Amino acid sequence: MKKSIVGFLIFLAASAAGQKTILDSVYTLGGVEVATDRFSNTLCGVKVDRIDSVRMRAFSTGDLRQLLRQNTSVYVKSNGVTGLSSVSVRGTGTSHTAVLWNGFNLQNPMNGGMDFSLVPVNFMNKIAVQYNGMAALYGGGALGGAIHLTNEPEYNKGLDVALGSTYGSFGNYSFNVKLGISRKNGALMVRAFYSKGKNNFPFKNNAKLGSPDVRQTNSEVESYGVIHEKAFKINEKNQLTFRLWIQESKRQIPPLMTQDYSTARQRDEFFRPALEWENNGRNYKLFVRTALLIDEYDYKDPEKLVNSSSGTTASVTQSEVYFKIFPYHTMNVGAHYKYTAGHCDYYTQKHFQHEVSAFISYNAVSKHDKWKMNVALREEYSNSRFVPVLPSFAMDIRLYKQLLLYVNVSRNYRIPTLNDLYWYPGGNTELKPEDGWAAEVGIKHHFVKGKTAFDYTVSWFNNSTRNWIIWLPEASYWSPQNIQAVWSRGAELNFLTDTEIKKVRIGFAGKTAYVRSTVQKSNNQSAIGRQLIYTPEWVATAGLDIFYKTFGFNVNAEYTSTCYTSHDNTAYLAPYVLGNIYLYKDINYKNFYFNIFLQINNIWNQKYFSVAWQAMPGINFKTGITVNFKHPLITKKTKQ
Repeated sequence: MKKSIVGFLIFLAASAAGQKTILDSVYTLGGVEVATDRFSNTLCGVKVDRIDSVRMRAFSTGDLRQLLRQNTSVYVKSNGVTGLSSVSVRGTGTSHTAVLWNGFNLQNPMNGGMDFSLVPVNFMNKIAVQYNGMAALYGGGALGGAIHLTNEPEYNKGLDVALGSTYGSFGNYSFNVKLGISRKNGALMVRAFYSKGKNNFPFKNNAKLGSPDVRQTNSEVESYGVIHEKAFKINEKNQLTFRLWIQESKRQIPPLMTQDYSTARQRDEFFRPALEWENNGRNYKLFVRTALLIDEYDYKDPEKLVNSSSGTTASVTQSEVYFKIFPYHTMNVGAHYKYTAGHCDYYTQKHFQHEVSAFISYNAVSKHDKWKMNVALREEYSNSRFVPVLPSFAMDIRLYKQLLLYVNVSRNYRIPTLNDLYWYPGGNTELKPEDGWAAEVGIKHHFVKGKTAFDYTVSWFNNSTRNWIIWLPEASYWSPQNIQAVWSRGAELNFLTDTEIKKVRIGFAGKTAYVRSTVQKSNNQSAIGRQLIYTPEWVATAGLDIFYKTFGFNVNAEYTSTCYTSHDNTAYLAPYVLGNIYLYKDINYKNFYFNIFLQINNIWNQKYFSVAWQAMPGINFKTGITVNFKHPLITKKTKQ
């Protein structure tokens, strides 16, 4: 943490120079409004899964992996309970999904990935998943889509204090605290958590002779972190927001079922201060953002005599302006700069990357609310070379009342990671960026009949990527090459309904995705035409919600089809269905709000694998209580 404190001081020096509603998808295009972020300003022609307030609260004591798995069409791969957790969106790889925290991309510059087990849900105000690549708007790494993590200051909320605690199976427990103070021109929010668990769950080890009953070993994890947000309204036109996210995780790496034991352990630490200035004019909004993203990793395995450390420091500056050119037309122009320094015991020296990009987008809405359109262009200079111009086009077309047709086409790319370029031995500095085209067409329909609302989305997509980077054996080591091409295509269906019977509110939500993602070009002939490894063709979720007064109940099922673990598709993981239950009770007394919950996961004790021979827990539970105190802050007027 010493490096983090030093980085924080450097950053400061540089800076000195819900309501229970399941359905809210009323499709009103309206006139173009200048919102507070690029995601909202350019949102049209794409499919987006927004996590509503009910789901945010239900998963508030967990991390992002379970939230995404049970509420989106994203495939989440967990390397055991304590290991790396990654995602695949529409058949793309782990490094092809941008993770944007208030506009800053958190993808690891070393491997391009993101560990979703390290993102506490209750640290965020809003979470949304945008499908299909839109690199013209969000930069490289967004071939499959983008996950938006947002913190927004809330003014005039008064005092908001919350304390919570949970206890669960296998020695897991956690504590969390929230402190919010906000007035007319200022808002402060601090959230913190501490969690620890043994994760010594029992399982039958079918990889050993006689399939003995054993308990997981070397699987403890301890995490703690804090996120701070302070916003000031300097005057009617200017706002300044400072954010700081600090977190550390210490975890043991359990053995595979084919191993007798493991002594490996890992420490992840990050330090992320960010500063944003917003200037609001009559017909424009100007943003200037800067952030320092410091990530440090330590991996030790005494049994194998491994003791390695690595890390990255990224300085990011973004400047954007949104302005109206006509009543129904706006422009968005921006420039970004990112400087990254990376170190690793497997690099011959410390390496650096400079990325400079500029983009422009045009947004228009028809006067009579019939269509909405966004066109964008992006140019980027990275690793001493220019990336080809990246265009995108997206459009919503109202076919009938609340029936929308949407389309989008975009060119996308991903630059090689630091590991791809500089790993020793094997790094390849001649690698080209991965690039490709993505297209999507879909229908969104929302309608209400009596007290029942319906909402469904059907989409079809087609993504083609060339120069796909893959690591191949060469002599005595592995090296990355641009020799693979991948074609991903498929369809998705989202369905939601919400009704009220007397005093009982009932909701049903279902999501399913079919993804065919095959290798079209490779030096491995047996892989051509085959499904990508760890990319199931089918994923689906279905959930039933019942609300009665202050009681809530949810039952959820999630399905994952056969998942191949070899490039020729001869080895695979069996399909599985997991069931989960969530119950809660709210109690209100004056300014105090109590929430008591019980969560039961894998209710039918399903044996399954997310990674080959990595044991996963059977039925398990978590229960907890949160006490929340809210009170308005009244400013006393001074008597004359």
